[in-house]
Amino acid sequence: MGAVQGLINAAVANVQQANAKVYNQIIDLKNENIALRNQVNQVQDAPAKWPPGKYCIWKSGDCPAGFSMRSGYTGSNVHMNGDVKEVQIGDSNIEIQESRCRTCVKRFGMFVKLDLKACCKEE
Repeated sequence: MGAVQGLINAAVANVQQANAKVYNQIIDLKNENIALRNQVNQVQDAPAKWPPGKYCIWKSGDCPAGFSMRSGYTGSNVHMNGDVKEVQIGDSNIEIQESRCRTCVKRFGMFVKLDLKACCKEE
């Protein structure tokens, strides 16, 4: 029985060592998680600062402080073959407008409008 008990004791010691390693890894992950959460909170609490320069960003809702809204659109008649899809990007969109004139649609195609809205910084 002494040899069997020795094997059991060795196995128990190995399991205890493995458990200690796993426990230490869990503690390390917990500490990393706390540190990461603190960093995220610092970023979220920091006031938004936009880089200096003259540029525009897509508008989606109100423009940030220091930016002014700019908009414009263009359009064209297109013979539809499924390549043009309506899409909304922030406050901008691509819209397919149907004509009430069937002859116009056959001759010129559907009217596709690209409506762009941006927030621009002019520093």
